[in-house]
Amino acid sequence: MNMEKKALLILAAIVFLSILAGSIAYTLMNWRIATRIQAELIADRVTLTLSSATAIPRIDFSAATIERFSQISFVPKKLDVIATTSAINKNDRANLIKNLQENGQVTLLGNHHASTISISHLTDADKPIGALESLRIQPGTTLTLDAPRSASPSFTLQLSGNALELTPSILPAGPFKLTAENVSKRNQMPLRMDNQAVNFKIELGEGNPLIKLASEPGDFVVTLTLTGNSSSGESLVKQGSSISKVEFLKQGDAGEYESTLIRGEIRYADFANLVPVIAEPHRFFALDDLSGVTIQTLHFDPQLPGFVLRLTGEAGKIISRTGELSKDHRLTLFDRFWHDQKIVIIFGIIVWVGSIVLGAYKIYQEVKKHA
Repeated sequence: MNMEKKALLILAAIVFLSILAGSIAYTLMNWRIATRIQAELIADRVTLTLSSATAIPRIDFSAATIERFSQISFVPKKLDVIATTSAINKNDRANLIKNLQENGQVTLLGNHHASTISISHLTDADKPIGALESLRIQPGTTLTLDAPRSASPSFTLQLSGNALELTPSILPAGPFKLTAENVSKRNQMPLRMDNQAVNFKIELGEGNPLIKLASEPGDFVVTLTLTGNSSSGESLVKQGSSISKVEFLKQGDAGEYESTLIRGEIRYADFANLVPVIAEPHRFFALDDLSGVTIQTLHFDPQLPGFVLRLTGEAGKIISRTGELSKDHRLTLFDRFWHDQKIVIIFGIIVWVGSIVLGAYKIYQEVKKHA
């Protein structure tokens, strides 16, 4: 083979290897992979789908409104009707109280989605009137937390799911006011007075201190108002709870979906030196295809108002959107190879061993040539 052909073969080999290396580099730089993250996201509405059994701890409140319930029952030590727009005569009050109780127990039924029960102080007071006792939540339940802007610190907690059947309990801290709207006794018309909701003054005894509830099949909603000095540090969901989905969306007045994100930061768990992703206020941001994602904390901050959610785990999608432009924030295979110190060390060892082998081969060739 003459020198010209040999040179052309060498040139062709160099071009081929260059194209191959470029193709591999391009593929590595555009091949997005599931990425382990540590996220802190703050929103005024967040929806989570829980993938493990968990619990919502006890929550003290100064007022509560319960919706989507099928039944509420309690055994009053004292029960009285509070007049609304007009006075109620003594006989009507006595008959109403008598008809409400069966063997000392009051049971009220929720008729439809318009049924509500409200619990509050008899007089204005900035202290707890009761507590929503701990709730045990089954896998597959969807938890929605919503913090509307209001004069007092409050948020709505909604639990939904095909298999949801909750029996929540409320522990009052003393005598309280109960307002019943669109509820009824069994097989009776909705309970009303002067065509308005009925207000009761209630005190429970030590032997039966709880208000017992039953959710509607698949749904339960409660809005809790906290005291002005409530701590925002306690998590609303047990630490380590697994989730399969998270959303920061709400439906706006025009029917279109809007982002509820106030701000956020996503760090790459395996590469602390990489610049974190900043989630901008009220821009669409999606974490999806979650694997092994757990809640580190989820607490209500009344100063925002909103919820601070800290997550760790692996996300198959990390996408932000501004207008029509979307950006994928997952790491690429190139990022993984470039920033992974273990791979860098292994590559260095391979290069070092390769250079030694190459040097030994050249020495062998020289020795063989002069032998």
